[in-house]
Amino acid sequence: MIAAFAVYDMIVQRRNQKLVYNAARSNAIVTSLFPKNVRERIVAQEENVADIGKNTKPKGPPIADLYLESTILFADVVGFTAWSSVREPSQVFSLLEAIYGTFDKIAEVRRVFKVETVDDCYVAAAGIPDYRKDHASRIARFAGDIMVKMNKLVKELEVTLGPDTGELSLRIGMHSGPITAGVLRGQRSRFQLFGDTMNTTARIESTSRSGRIHMSSETAQLLIIRDGDGHWIEQRHDLISAKGKGSLQTYWLKSVKGKFCGFTRPPSEDGGTMMEEESELAPDTMVPEVNKKTSRLIDWNTETLVNLLRQIVARHSVTRVTSLKQEQNLAMIEKNQSKQPLEEVQEIILLPEFDADAVSRQKAPESVDLGRDVVEQVRQYVTFIAGMYRKNAFHNFEHASHVTMSVTKLLSRIVAPKHIAGDENELHDHTYGITSDPLTQFS
Repeated sequence: MIAAFAVYDMIVQRRNQKLVYNAARSNAIVTSLFPKNVRERIVAQEENVADIGKNTKPKGPPIADLYLESTILFADVVGFTAWSSVREPSQVFSLLEAIYGTFDKIAEVRRVFKVETVDDCYVAAAGIPDYRKDHASRIARFAGDIMVKMNKLVKELEVTLGPDTGELSLRIGMHSGPITAGVLRGQRSRFQLFGDTMNTTARIESTSRSGRIHMSSETAQLLIIRDGDGHWIEQRHDLISAKGKGSLQTYWLKSVKGKFCGFTRPPSEDGGTMMEEESELAPDTMVPEVNKKTSRLIDWNTETLVNLLRQIVARHSVTRVTSLKQEQNLAMIEKNQSKQPLEEVQEIILLPEFDADAVSRQKAPESVDLGRDVVEQVRQYVTFIAGMYRKNAFHNFEHASHVTMSVTKLLSRIVAPKHIAGDENELHDHTYGITSDPLTQFS
C-alpha cells in the first residue's frame, strides 16, 4: 500500500513539474509576442471570459492605443533575395536567425521595441509601448549599432554559408510620427502597428541605399532640436518621391571622426566597412597576396574541404579494407606511375558502394580533430590555387567558388534508395553512387 502511494505521489509530482514547465514555456512565448502592458490587458480579458463562462465569450473592447510620439525603423537585407535563391533552406534560416538574434540583443540593450520581421525586413520602434522622450535618438543609435554589427557578422558567416554572404548589407529607413498600435485578435493574435507613419517609414527605407541610414525630415528635426544630435545629420542632395506626399527632403545619418552614432567605424559608400579584420593566415606561410573578399572565399573553401576530410577520417575508422584490397591499390598506383597523365583518364569510374553498417558505427565527423597543421595545409593549398586565377569576367576564383558551392548543394540533394532511407523522396547524406564516399566528394 505504501509503495502504491509512493508511486502515485511520484506520478503527481512529475505531472505538476510538466505543467509548470509548459506554463513557463507558454509565458515565454507570450512575453516575446506582446509588450508588458498589453500582456496584462490580455490576461485581464481572459480572466473575465473565465468568470462569465465558456458558453458566452464576449470579445470585449479591442486592445489598441494611439501613440502620439514614436520613431519607426525598417532595416532591409540588401541582396537577400538573390543570395537565398541558391541556398538550402537551413542556410537561409541560419543567416536570418544569426542576424535577427543579434539585432534582438542590441534592441534589448538600447531599450528599443522589436515589432516584427517581415520577410528579410526587421521592424523596430521607440516611444512605444512605453513613452520615451528620446525615441528618435534611441532608434538612430540602434540603427548605427546594427549596421556596424551586420557588416562584421556577414563576413564571419561567409566561412560557413558560402560566397557572397559577406556582400550582404543593410538598407535602413527611419521616420517619426504618431502611430496606432494594438493586438489584432484572431487565431494568431499579434501586436501590430498601423498608420501613415508606417507607410512613410517603408518609403524612406525603400529609397535608402546599401550600407546607409536614411531618415525623414521629422526624425532629423527631433535629433537636431530635441536630442542635440545634429552633428550626425547630413542632408540628402536629391529629393525622394513618396506616394500621396509628393517630393520629400530627407537626410542621412553620417559618420563623424570615424564613429557612427557613437560606435565603431561606419560603413563606406559601397556597403563595406572602413576597417576590416586582417586575414587569419599563418604569418610564416608564403602565399600569394589576396584581397579581403578573396580571403573570405579562401576561408569558406577551406572549411568545406576540411569538413569532407573529417568525414573521410570518420569513414576510414570503421571501413574494413582487406590486405588483398590494399595490395591491389598499391599495384594500381605503381602501374600508373609509368603512364603519362592523359593515359590515366578513364571514361567510366567505379564508385564504392554504400556501407550502411559502417555508417551506423562511425563517430560523428564533427568530433574528428584533424589538428592545426592539416587545416593550415588545406588553407595554403586553396590560397595558392586562388593566386593562380586572373581577373577574367567568367574565369576567376569567385566564379570557381560559386561552382564549388553549386556542386556541394547538388551532392546534398541526391535521393537515397528506398530500402536505405525508408522513403524514396527522403534526402540522405550517404547514398549509392557519387555521394557514397566522402573521398569522391572531396575530389
